[in-house]
Amino acid sequence: FDDLRLSYTRTEDAGDDFRDIRDEVISAVVEFSADIINTIPVDLNMTMVPLDIDGKDLSSVISFSDIRIAAGSPGNPRKQKVTIKANTANGNLSAMENIQLRIIGEGGNGTSLRSNGYIEIKNALLRLGDVNLDLSDK
Repeated sequence: FDDLRLSYTRTEDAGDDFRDIRDEVISAVVEFSADIINTIPVDLNMTMVPLDIDGKDLSSVISFSDIRIAAGSPGNPRKQKVTIKANTANGNLSAMENIQLRIIGEGGNGTSLRSNGYIEIKNALLRLGDVNLDLSDK
């Protein structure tokens, strides 16, 4: 291919446990971690995008870091542990309803895909850390 663009998007519900406490969170670190296996011969960029109940991108108030996943091949899979974090403050976590995983890769100059190439995401975990809560009666 002269130009190649790969794009994968998956949206997940943040979950009832998260919704139970999000309005009380003053600040926190939101962390996504996973083990990635890449057999596609293109470097990939992975990020998380917080979404509100209407699917609106909240990256302007909750910004996750991006991470690069190294290119691999079916004969030489690249295995990598990834951690993507976002710091939240001022109660802005209360608007988050869903979280979207985005993986994008671009290649060219003779990059060819094989039918047995894949990206595998294992042991995916989304968690809150360093949480400050407001537990006062409102």
